[in-house]
Amino acid sequence: MRRSSLSADSTSPAFLRGRCRSTTATASGGSFLRASTSWLMSIWASARKGGAERRGRTEGMIYVADAGRHVIGVFGYKGDPIRQIGSRGIEPGQFNFPTQLHIDDLGQLYVSDTLNYRIQVFGPDDRFLRMFGQQGDRPGNFAHPAGIATDAAGNVYVTDRQSENVQVFNPEGQILMALGQEGSDPGQFWLPAGIFIDGHDRVYVADSFNKRVQIFELLKGMIK
Repeated sequence: MRRSSLSADSTSPAFLRGRCRSTTATASGGSFLRASTSWLMSIWASARKGGAERRGRTEGMIYVADAGRHVIGVFGYKGDPIRQIGSRGIEPGQFNFPTQLHIDDLGQLYVSDTLNYRIQVFGPDDRFLRMFGQQGDRPGNFAHPAGIATDAAGNVYVTDRQSENVQVFNPEGQILMALGQEGSDPGQFWLPAGIFIDGHDRVYVADSFNKRVQIFELLKGMIK
């Protein structure tokens, strides 16, 4: 399995990105739990103490974007399946190859519904709230949405692997600005993938085919 990751400190949720044809889950003692043969694209594991409660979600849940089954799987901390969100389709709450996910400080779940060319947002109870984006090359549209993150103000950052940029939206999904273009110079991207924003609103982007991580710090007043 090939995997790249960007993660916060030990008290924050960790975001891991990877692709595999066969995965296993193990308990803390190393005992075998189960195997899967789907395309697992992204994992969000909530903190075992404190953090999950602040997000309005059950402590210790693991959220998995399963692109092969077109669902978001929800598991307990030890790997036991709890429920799944969505099914394959184009209606609100359905997915077509979901690849990345993110949970913000309000407990809202963001999903890159990649081949529906949109971002879907679900509440802490996993009910559909809203979606934004469509296929295209105009500002606010997507060609291949991938990584998702939110800053302290609730703005949403989405990497696009085909448009080679990062688009920034307000919490309601209205486009604010875009960062980058195709290239290898600083501030340019070649297949940007995962994205993470730390407690100081520094933006980390996995610039995959340039084989680097780029870090951005937006100046005050750039996003209104």
